[in-house]
Amino acid sequence: MTNIKKSKTDFKALAKALEEADLSMPDTASPDELRLYQLVALVSKTMLKSSYENLPQAFELSLKIVGTYLDVDRVYIFNLTKDLTRMSNTTEWCHKGVEPAIEMLQDLDVEIFPWWMKNLKSGQIIQVEDVSKMDDNQLAEREILQAQSIKSVLVVPLILDQKLAGFLGFDYVRNKRKWSTEEINSLIFLSDIFSSATRRQENENKLRSSRDQLESILNQTVESFGTIIGINDPYTMNHQVRVSQLVVQIGKALKLDPFMIEGIKLAAMMHDVGVIHFPSQIINKTSSLTPKEYALIKTHARRGYEIVHRIDFPQPVADIILQHHEKIDGSGYPQGLKGNEILLEARILCVCDVYESMVSDRPYRKAFSSAVALDFLTRNKGILFDPVIVDACVSLVNEKGFVFWEIEEE
Repeated sequence: MTNIKKSKTDFKALAKALEEADLSMPDTASPDELRLYQLVALVSKTMLKSSYENLPQAFELSLKIVGTYLDVDRVYIFNLTKDLTRMSNTTEWCHKGVEPAIEMLQDLDVEIFPWWMKNLKSGQIIQVEDVSKMDDNQLAEREILQAQSIKSVLVVPLILDQKLAGFLGFDYVRNKRKWSTEEINSLIFLSDIFSSATRRQENENKLRSSRDQLESILNQTVESFGTIIGINDPYTMNHQVRVSQLVVQIGKALKLDPFMIEGIKLAAMMHDVGVIHFPSQIINKTSSLTPKEYALIKTHARRGYEIVHRIDFPQPVADIILQHHEKIDGSGYPQGLKGNEILLEARILCVCDVYESMVSDRPYRKAFSSAVALDFLTRNKGILFDPVIVDACVSLVNEKGFVFWEIEEE
C-alpha cells in the first residue's frame, strides 16, 4: 500500500502559474519525465480553465488524456455518498475495444468492497499488479475485478475537506501493469486537481439550488402582489402580465443578459402595485380624471417602490418600478430623470407599458390599433422614449408578428 501525502495546493495560484508558465521541460529531462509533466499540465489546464457548465465534459476529456498518455484500458471516477455507504461511477473513458462498465456500476453498496474501502478510508492507494494473485482477504474484490476481465488495477482516493469523497481508478484488461513511483506521484497530484474540481462543482450546485429556491420565493411574492391587485382591479393585473410578455421579448431582441431580463420581467409584473392604495372608483373611472385625481395617480410609481424596495431582489426591481414613468427629455415622474439617468430596464418597461396601455381597452376609451400605438412611440423617439427600444418594439410587432398571448384565468 502507498500512503497519500495530501498537498496543500493553491489552485488559483496554480491556474495563474500554468497560464503564465513556459511549459517546456529542461533539456536534461528524460522522455518519461517529459511525458508525465505534459500529462499533469494538460489535465490541470483542462480542469482549471473549464466553466461550471462544461465541467462534465472537462472530466471526460481529462480522463481521455490520462488514459491515452498512460496507455490505460479504462479510467474512471467514482463518487461516494456523504455517509460513505453508496458509490457510483460518474465518469469513464475506455480504450478502443474495451467494454465500458459505467452503466452497471451505479449506486453500489460499498460493503461489496470491504478491503477496498478500508484502505481508501485510511488514505491508501490501492495497487494490484496481478488480480489473480490477490489474497483471500481480498476475495470479494478479486471476484468482481475478474468478472470484468481486469488484470491489474490502481486506485487513488479523492479527498475533499480531509474526507474521502470518491476515487480515481485505472484498469488494465489487455495486459498486467506495474506502476512506477513517478507515475503514482503524478496521479496523486491529478487526484488533487479532480478533488478541487469536484468541490467546485458541489459548491456551485449548492449555490444554484439556493438561488433557485430564492427565485421561487420571489416569483411567489410577485404572483401574490398580482393576486392582491386583481381582487379589485382585474385590468391592472392583466396589464402587468401582458407588459411582462413584451419586456422579455424586447430584452431578448436587444440581446440582454438573461439575469437582467428576469429583473425587468419581475418589475413589469409589479410595476403598478402602488395602485392598491387608490380607491377603485378612481382606477376604474370612465370619465377624465380631475387634476387632483391625476396627481394622486402619479404617486403610484413611488408608492410601488416603497412597497417593493424592502424585498431583497437580486436585481434593481424597486428602482425599475420607481422610474418606469420617467421620460428621456426629463418630463416624466416622479424624479424628472433624463436620458441615461434612467435605468435601461426602466426605459424598456416604459415603452412596453405605453404600448400595452394604448392597444388595450381602458375604462374611459376603446383600444387603439397597434399601428397608432407604434406611430406614437416612433414620433416620440428621443423625446419621451429611448430610440433603440422603440425600434426593437416596432420590429417585434411589424416584422416578427409579436402579439400578446392569452392570460389563463384561475
